[in-house]
Amino acid sequence: MSATQTKVFDQVTPQDNLIKIMAVRGLSQADVCRATGLSSATVSTWLGGNYQAKDKRVQERINSFIRREKDKMEILSKKLPFCDTSIAVDIHEAMRNCHINCETAVITAPSGIGKTTAIKKYCQDNPDCILIQVMPGMTKKRLIKNIHQALGLDGIGSADDLIDDVIRILTNSGRLLILDEANALKVDLINLLRRIQDISDYSFGLLMAGLPVLIEYIRGRKQDLAQLNNRIGILLPLGHLDSKDVEILVKSVIPDASGEVCTAFYEATYSNTRILSKFISRSIEVAGLNHVPISPAVVSKVYASMKKLYG
Repeated sequence: MSATQTKVFDQVTPQDNLIKIMAVRGLSQADVCRATGLSSATVSTWLGGNYQAKDKRVQERINSFIRREKDKMEILSKKLPFCDTSIAVDIHEAMRNCHINCETAVITAPSGIGKTTAIKKYCQDNPDCILIQVMPGMTKKRLIKNIHQALGLDGIGSADDLIDDVIRILTNSGRLLILDEANALKVDLINLLRRIQDISDYSFGLLMAGLPVLIEYIRGRKQDLAQLNNRIGILLPLGHLDSKDVEILVKSVIPDASGEVCTAFYEATYSNTRILSKFISRSIEVAGLNHVPISPAVVSKVYASMKKLYG
């Protein structure tokens, strides 16, 4: 937590602390009620400083909630922000080309290198994108309903009616339809997406992203997916983060990290951003508890304690 955020909580009353937490975390009174198990009337009265009941459990629950939220803020302050790693740059370039030229694109990457984070960042910067998170076992009706709703419609009607609506809205829109974790899509669903783009006369972009097995799946089903194979204009198979990428990520949270520290993180975390984020948080905690700066020795100590999980 930053010095400014910490100072915010040096207030006189618990009510002030909770009000500040709600503002910083974007929490509503209903959120507090759900998290504490207290009624709306009790929380409202307590926030107003008018709670007169003798039940100590109310104060205990609210104090516990305040502590948890402070801890969450501390953890969030150590999480990796979005960074322009080489992986993110390549993904954004492919997405931009697919978007502008209304191409069919396939992006694959190993788990944990920031693929989905980069995709979400592009969508945040380009709000006309339609991002669909594919779930295992997704049916035709569920997929088309999700796309229908992502386009601002109600998702009500037969599958054929929903498909007609989707085609009507996407045709000549120049938008980008993205299916993340597309390796979970069945052949008939992939062909449905290809057909929707085909009927629109390729007037919107279609991007499927997933694990490396997605390319193997598409290439291995040449007969079933022949028309898709002929239409893929952008194919981007990505590898792991390199040492420079890890250095960028480490310094986004630990600006004064030395080259040796960055190398230690790179060697300990298998170029995986999820693992790296956990190692950075834990290293900051260990260094703080021992009143020492973060060093390769600290990273090694963290690695020794966590290698059974990731080694």
